[in-house]
Amino acid sequence: MRTGGVVEARERAGQPKAMGVRAAPLAGHRLPGTCGPEEASRRWNETCPIARGRAGSALPAAEERAPLDPAASRGVGSGRVRNPVRPAAQWITAMSWESSMRRRSASLAAAILASAISLAAPVSGQSGHEVQTGFLDRSITIAGHTYPYQVYVPRAYALDTEQRFPVILFLHGAGERGDDGLAQTEVGLGPALRRYPSRYPAIVVFPQAPRDSAWTGRVAEAAMAALEQTEREFRTDPERVYLTGISMGGHGTWYLAYRHPDRFAAIAPVCGFIDWRFGGRDVTVVPPADGDPFEALARRLASVPTWIFHGEADPAVPVEQSRRAAKAFEAAGAADVRYSELPGIGHNAWDPAYASPGFAEWLFAQRRGAKSR
Repeated sequence: MRTGGVVEARERAGQPKAMGVRAAPLAGHRLPGTCGPEEASRRWNETCPIARGRAGSALPAAEERAPLDPAASRGVGSGRVRNPVRPAAQWITAMSWESSMRRRSASLAAAILASAISLAAPVSGQSGHEVQTGFLDRSITIAGHTYPYQVYVPRAYALDTEQRFPVILFLHGAGERGDDGLAQTEVGLGPALRRYPSRYPAIVVFPQAPRDSAWTGRVAEAAMAALEQTEREFRTDPERVYLTGISMGGHGTWYLAYRHPDRFAAIAPVCGFIDWRFGGRDVTVVPPADGDPFEALARRLASVPTWIFHGEADPAVPVEQSRRAAKAFEAAGAADVRYSELPGIGHNAWDPAYASPGFAEWLFAQRRGAKSR
């Protein structure tokens, strides 16, 4: 079933449709050992220093966060949508907290490294040659600067030497910036690949942005170069190349898609921002000469299948950024733009988004140049 305009995962019972929003073709999903939105919200509020107004607790473990429950998501135009407005200084403080909280201890880094090494194991292919799969170290040099990145290769790649695989370019958030070439796999899509490998039968590129940078300019070019180098190295499907990112990487998703509207079969920005103040400076996806950033973005990407995710209670990036984007896409007559706003969820909208079987199914169904499915 295909729907036009902005679609939601499922409308809340008893709420009228608004602005032509229609239900998306998804059923509710709940994985064993996980919780629903209310429980996820409770756990977030208990563990998040921003939510409690003090620092010192770690983020909830990935297995404690709920996968996306489409029944609890809602689309644009709901009369119950709030408009949280806070001073810019508070948002910047929140982003600073995000960056500091995401710095991993040496023991955690060692554990993740051990996991990556165990996953990057050789597998004998059909020809008898060993093929490296799992998380692989790579780097690319641009204008004298070397940028590390990781490539995730699914086990199936070694077992079928003829098949071409879809590719996902994943952009991390502010807390994973650096030069270790590893942190960008610790948060977001990386944990989802480790937990649900069969759900993501794709090659995934994990570039890493340097400290104190963003996914703009030369850093964004490095991400695209890593993608292109990966496409040359592995058997990839040029019609199924996808882009997603979280927080700062959500902004990067918008940024790259705006500059390469014909490059990706689908995009999925998670808790990203379009026109906002980040790191003490104004950051926007769209050049000022192009006019209103939300309208310009929607016009250019109206034909690109897009799924936007944002937590309703996000204390770091204003949810209004995604709400305005979704409304602009609908006004532009977008063919397939879905907006899932997760009730009670804070900044971490990525765990429930990437854990959703419905999201992965939708993503891999999209092909560049084809009508959205």
